[in-house]
Amino acid sequence: MLNHTFSNKGTFNPFSRRFNGVNFLTFNLLRFAGVAFFSAFLLMFFSPLESLAQSGSASVASKIDFGVNVFTPHFKFEEIDLKAVKKVLESDTKNLPVRAFVLYTYVNNITGGTKAINESAFELEKLLSFVLLRYDPQISATCFDRGYLYMIIAGLGYQNYNNKIYALMALCDMATLLRMEPLNPYYHLFYTVVYASLKDQDISEFKLYDPLEELKKALSFDVSDPQFHYIIASTFLAVAQASTDIHQLAYAEFMQSVKLAPKNKALKEKVFKNLIELLSDYDARKIKKPLWLEESAYLYLIEKDQDSAAAHNNLGYLYTMNNIKLDAGLAHCKKAIALDPNNPVYLHSLGCAYYKNRDIKKAVATLKKAYSLNPELKEVHEHLSEIYLQINDSDSAIKHFEYMLSQDTNDALINNNYAYVLAESNQKLDTALKCSELAAAAESENAIYLDTLAWAYFKNNMLKEALETLERAIKIDPALGALYMHKGDILFYDDKINEALDNYNRGYLLDPLFPYASENISMLNSIKLMRAKLESLKKSYPKVSEIVCIDEKGQRRPFSYDEYTYYFHKLFEQLGFAPVGFEQIRSEQKKKAVTLEISGDADSKTTEEPPRTAPLKKKLLNDESSVGDELLKFMNTTGEVIFYDKTFEVILKNTSENTLDKKNETTPAQPDEKNQEINKDSGEVEIIIK
Repeated sequence: MLNHTFSNKGTFNPFSRRFNGVNFLTFNLLRFAGVAFFSAFLLMFFSPLESLAQSGSASVASKIDFGVNVFTPHFKFEEIDLKAVKKVLESDTKNLPVRAFVLYTYVNNITGGTKAINESAFELEKLLSFVLLRYDPQISATCFDRGYLYMIIAGLGYQNYNNKIYALMALCDMATLLRMEPLNPYYHLFYTVVYASLKDQDISEFKLYDPLEELKKALSFDVSDPQFHYIIASTFLAVAQASTDIHQLAYAEFMQSVKLAPKNKALKEKVFKNLIELLSDYDARKIKKPLWLEESAYLYLIEKDQDSAAAHNNLGYLYTMNNIKLDAGLAHCKKAIALDPNNPVYLHSLGCAYYKNRDIKKAVATLKKAYSLNPELKEVHEHLSEIYLQINDSDSAIKHFEYMLSQDTNDALINNNYAYVLAESNQKLDTALKCSELAAAAESENAIYLDTLAWAYFKNNMLKEALETLERAIKIDPALGALYMHKGDILFYDDKINEALDNYNRGYLLDPLFPYASENISMLNSIKLMRAKLESLKKSYPKVSEIVCIDEKGQRRPFSYDEYTYYFHKLFEQLGFAPVGFEQIRSEQKKKAVTLEISGDADSKTTEEPPRTAPLKKKLLNDESSVGDELLKFMNTTGEVIFYDKTFEVILKNTSENTLDKKNETTPAQPDEKNQEINKDSGEVEIIIK
């Protein structure tokens, strides 16, 4: 029952933040075709991967992409033979990425399955002999070549090479390089490359090594070479171990590389190809994708094609559901509709964007248009139901919940939310109990579902079961404020005012924005004071259960928050005030909600803002600034009782404040102006209880 959301994070919070934290509509990449299709769709924009060697090192080598062919396009795959390797190693002594690239490319080319093992081994021997002939332990370039070549050979998995020895030699050579030139950022970087390629080798030295620390050292140098940052990013991906934080570091380095070489189109293609492959990896692992990663993909697609309706729609929806850049989100959604006016999915996104931008009339109208084009689109039902709840139109919300349930009667989340809406609006309470039981049975350790079940029990006058269920929920999630406030409601009904107050106060500390929490705490304090006053006057007062939830005919009605005010009025009757009926109180509360009609069918009632007195009053989606401002501003800690309801103004005009202390309670008199003040603007009346 808590945090049923309109977004990927944060809370939409209709009905007292009791909806489930699992999103009703989680953001799907390329929503018109599903997650799996998205990566394939994006990959169409990129050139195919180069052929990878079928060697043991291929899996890691494919992640550590040096991008040399991006920066030095004259190097072609087929040109890398032993003669070309010799030429590069002899002539280009400063560009370490190029030297690493030709060694890596040559070795993988001769061992990629196109040559027999023996022939490949012979080619490797030739390369190793050439490098060793030139090896000088006092020259860093030759140490680098030998160490890097050892690393490649160690990763091949050839049976005629001792992989463990070669791995250790590669590590030692890279360590030698760092001792020789500790201020060379490339050596810190390539030390990490060696580790990433050989980390699966059973060598104790690797266990003492932190590759991320070495990468941070490399980044501590102010290097303006785009190739350096590209390799850093690729290496981050290779050692990330599925860490989103490290992925973000890789993304930052890729962007730095692009920033340093803004005209290199091939570089940009490879950078975004890496990001798309990363998105595919998140999809494969079924893990929520980081916002920055999705945003970068959509921005790139829009850069490539300004008229991509899908990219505009998805970027706008991404912003909308994450409560960021809401103006930009709305603009992108409008652009998608301009390109494809009758796409129900895009209309749904636009409706959500309107709502997040506080234009409820347009939100409902747009979502209803999407509904007319595709009545089976689940997301439209989900979000229309949420908006109707937010504007206190339970009947329309229930209609959409019932459609969703007709499509999947066993969905725990929908059953939970439907049950709570029914219970809160006092409709079909037997159905509410049945649906809440189904949801709680599906997820027995879900405190939110147990809260819904307890609420349904209470509305069905099953107090014992309600309290027991709430106690279970509190043990599971003791930080959930709604649980304590619901418990307070039940204790109030059971005439345990002090315990009800204790629970409400605790719940309020955990969730101060819970609808009606402040009002109910204030009313409980007022009831406590009034009962104390009656006791001091030696007057009796009725138990709560004898008054609330019982109509004039003695029939039981379900509990609602109006019962607090009704019982408080009944205490005033003990002092000689005129009786006030429950329906009179309820009608006064309803007058405070103003609705606006919009064009459409019967379920089209909405408001410019959520009704200030509605039990749904909370947040507008995830927007913290949308909380209503008509909260009661009193806690009765000083002995003063301030009444908000204008009903009291009518009563008190005909009653003297002195009747609280006089035995003749039935004689009406004009109130003492010094002891009673009425705020003409707010309708608040203050009485000083002496």
